[in-house]
Amino acid sequence: MTSATHNLPNHQTAIVAEGPGLLRVRHDAPVPALEPGVALVKTAAVAINPVDAKMVDYSPVPGAIHGYDFA
Repeated sequence: MTSATHNLPNHQTAIVAEGPGLLRVRHDAPVPALEPGVALVKTAAVAINPVDAKMVDYSPVPGAIHGYDFA
């Protein structure tokens, strides 16, 4: 397997928890540093999974990024 070298963005668009029951689309969420063996996937489309919808009632700590389905 080969490794591609690209300039990674500093920010991403993400659904971010801002507190219990509060999710917000943020266009300035930081892109995390990649650990060895981890891939960064450029997303073209997203969907709302039933799990994502249910997580609104049980939002994790502020700043956590939601979402499990993408293409």
